[in-house]
Amino acid sequence: MRNVGNLVPTDPAEGSVDAALDFALNALEVRTIVVCGHSGCGAMASLLSESIDAPTSSVGRWLDNARDTLAAYREFHLARVGAAASGFSQADQLAVVNVVIQVERLVHHPILVAAVVSGRLHVAGTFYSADTGRLYEVSATGIPTPGAR
Repeated sequence: MRNVGNLVPTDPAEGSVDAALDFALNALEVRTIVVCGHSGCGAMASLLSESIDAPTSSVGRWLDNARDTLAAYREFHLARVGAAASGFSQADQLAVVNVVIQVERLVHHPILVAAVVSGRLHVAGTFYSADTGRLYEVSATGIPTPGAR
């Protein structure tokens, strides 16, 4: 599954992500789901600059699913602090925080939670830096090795 901003909506009315998760887990028997943020993410840059008007834009309405990511970023989430220490731009710091938040959503998602708890499914977070070509593992507190950019 791929979408703008790597978002997992919390609104049950948004069924496309739920359908993809259900199909992946039950039909394809996927054992790992990876949330992969990336540098230069336009969705995160737009969210940070608040340049898209949510009520009048489908992209803006979609990005409403990341408002908690933005709030965590503004509250200096540990993932932001680690990404900043590694030299990432503000938008890339937000993208790293977003990976953490979306992984957390997936781990607790009603369709996935039993599989996660039983160990049948693993949810991981990564961040791809297009500048360096490196792929970083993202933990609950961000990129584990600050300064390794």
